Amino acid sequence: MKVFGITIGGGGGSAPLALGAHPTVDLLPPEVRLGRRSRGIRRGVVALAVLLIVAVAGGGVFAKLQAVTAEATLAAEQARTQALIDRQAEFGNVMAVQAEIDERLAARQVITSTEIDWQAVIQAMRGALPADASMTSVTVEGASPMEAYAQPTAPLQGARVATVSFTVRSATFLSVPDVQDALAGVLGFVDLQVPSSAINAADGVFETSFVVHLSEEAYTGRFPAEVTIADDQPAAPIDASADADAEADAEELQ
Repeated sequence: MKVFGITIGGGGGSAPLALGAHPTVDLLPPEVRLGRRSRGIRRGVVALAVLLIVAVAGGGVFAKLQAVTAEATLAAEQARTQALIDRQAEFGNVMAVQAEIDERLAARQVITSTEIDWQAVIQAMRGALPADASMTSVTVEGASPMEAYAQPTAPLQGARVATVSFTVRSATFLSVPDVQDALAGVLGFVDLQVPSSAINAADGVFETSFVVHLSEEAYTGRFPAEVTIADDQPAAPIDASADADAEADAEELQ
């Protein structure tokens, strides 16, 4: 646009001419403007550094508090442990007696683990014989707590833990199958062997030898292994008579 031959505004890349404005000139050197910008940057860096220092210091204080708390807890637990130890020492005699009782119970269990009521076994075998027969020459042998009983090497023979050998005298010849069926009712019966059967020439009586093998069922099991009882279940009462029997057995072994 031209006014009186003067072009106002313009095209291209030139800035338009502002009419009526106050003329201004920026006389500040570029270094001043850069200095102002750098001061803002420095303030931000300082603020960030301060925040970082505060965070590190806070973390250190928190860690120190945690360490102090842990040390206090450890000291309290150590004091409690020492108090329990001191308390336990007051019952030293009781603990010694309890340990001795446990040892006696363990010894009793081991000693009686292979116990067989031989009197009852022989009486049961005698009762299985015919009325006119008598039992003589009875010998018994069984396992011991320290040594296992020898097992048979021949096939078709059952495991055994004891043997009863005896001779039966009878006026008539014994039926071995009938005697075997009768002896099978004896507790722990495994098998029966008949080594010999003959007539005694002196008195004309039949003499038959028997060998009976017994299994672990023949054990009396007077003192079975103790069963662990849960905390919420009452313990079984102590049998005083059983303890007395165990002490008597131990004295006999000594």
